[in-house]
Amino acid sequence: MESGSIQDLFAALKQAGKPNGAGSAEKTTFGVRNGETDFDQDKLEFDEDPKMAQQKTFYEIEQHLRSLPRMQTGFDALSKSESSPKAVQKLDDPVSILHLRKKDATTKKPSTTEQWFTIPKPELTRELKRDLLVLKHRAALDPKRHYKKDKWQLPERFSVGTIVEDKSEFFSSRMKNKERKSTMLGTLMGSDDTNKYFKRKYTEVQAKKTSGAKGYYKKVKDKRKKM
Repeated sequence: MESGSIQDLFAALKQAGKPNGAGSAEKTTFGVRNGETDFDQDKLEFDEDPKMAQQKTFYEIEQHLRSLPRMQTGFDALSKSESSPKAVQKLDDPVSILHLRKKDATTKKPSTTEQWFTIPKPELTRELKRDLLVLKHRAALDPKRHYKKDKWQLPERFSVGTIVEDKSEFFSSRMKNKERKSTMLGTLMGSDDTNKYFKRKYTEVQAKKTSGAKGYYKKVKDKRKKM
């Protein structure tokens, strides 16, 4: 009895699934294969969802478009350049700015007092060496001036300057431009007082050296020449 009820159920489903016309047979939800329905083959198929079918068509169209050859234009390069990290403007970091300010503060220019110990090394010319020798024996230049007897050494760094008179001094006490020389030795040799002192000291030294037997022999020779 159970087998008869099952056969009756299949027969009712076949009767309900028969198409009304030839044109509508292709549009039915049940497929037709070689003139047989799915009921004859004991198969049951359901209608596809229209949304799923639409998504499937869209997917096929998208795949087809991607397979087409792509044309490169200038807009692509422009978009790449704009999206590159080099074109992105970075904001100033306040921490780095403070660090740079501290670095600039540490590397500031030295003052005039700090530059005193960084005098450049001058070139030792012939005139400069003579001036340095005069400074070394400055105690013999003037009998009225006395200096400490210490060991004088040539400094590594020094500079030569010019003495400028005060504005309060009168013109007669100032040195004229003609009397000004380019070196210290030239200034000493241009002074009359120093020349007189040098001549007097030179004669004293020569008289001391020629005293005794050498001086007596020299006087004898001078007398013979006169005779």
